[in-house]
Amino acid sequence: MYRVCALLLLALGAAAPSAPAQTVAVSRLRDTPASVTAHNVRVTDKSGVATDLVAFYRLSGEAFFRGSLGAADIEVPYARLKQIVISPAVRPGLDMRAMLHLRSGRKVSAMFGSREGRVMFTGLASFGRLQIFFQDVRRLEFMGPTKKTDLPDFGEADSGLNVRLVDREQIESELIFFRRAVGRNQLPGVLGSATIDIPFRIVRRLRVWPREAGEMHRAEAVLRSGATLSFYVPVAEESLILRGDAEFGLLRIRLGDVRRVDVRGVTRLPRFADACGCVEPEGCGCGCGAGCGCGCSAAAGCGCGGARGAPGSR
Repeated sequence: MYRVCALLLLALGAAAPSAPAQTVAVSRLRDTPASVTAHNVRVTDKSGVATDLVAFYRLSGEAFFRGSLGAADIEVPYARLKQIVISPAVRPGLDMRAMLHLRSGRKVSAMFGSREGRVMFTGLASFGRLQIFFQDVRRLEFMGPTKKTDLPDFGEADSGLNVRLVDREQIESELIFFRRAVGRNQLPGVLGSATIDIPFRIVRRLRVWPREAGEMHRAEAVLRSGATLSFYVPVAEESLILRGDAEFGLLRIRLGDVRRVDVRGVTRLPRFADACGCVEPEGCGCGCGAGCGCGCSAAAGCGCGGARGAPGSR
């Protein structure tokens, strides 16, 4: 794609090149590039849901809006933009119109196709990470570059939790080290037209309602900040397995079978080793070797052969 020449940009009222947005580390909640060119923004999606985000960036390519102006291709740096207002296509498959509000005060009416529309953007909200396709955005307001002090603190994202769980049969269970069985300890959801990942660490209470035929589970999370977030659990995620340790042993449950989770705190000790199944004190790092005090009698890499009956073992 060709860049518009400097004369054309000046004719459109582009200001002198702005200082680049600060590059900050945003490796939170899931693997991301070690550093990105990030912005603070307010995103309004096609459902009308507006969300304030920091560390907002596109997952592929450079920090430019790419589209067309008449017969020319254009690339406009996000640092030169105050906001983008997007109009939906008249018919599916047609190009979408974007009104680019430049920081100079001028406006540029551009078009973009499905390739740019399928670009994924991501950012951090107060409740976790949000991802959205550009074609699902209706307004994108740029508030300035992201500073390190803007990044939310989600604590230990992979911490296990002490919880009281109620399932769809109204059976209550007291659990420690409650978390996702596989992957980062996050709760997947849909908010408006975007997908979200909520760290369990910042949730105080979770409610999940039964799913109606053809619909998604409605859910509500009360965060530790006191804010309440209403969202939906994608059908594809209702089979996600959660696990926790009860007095009687290990409990596993599908997310779609959960009705309520009350978080009592973070599980500090014990922490179950990944490979063996015996309790390993947090931070010991022995890999279930002898002498750590975890109650496992086997050497590292045992797989398992440890003291299954030891206190705290599964």
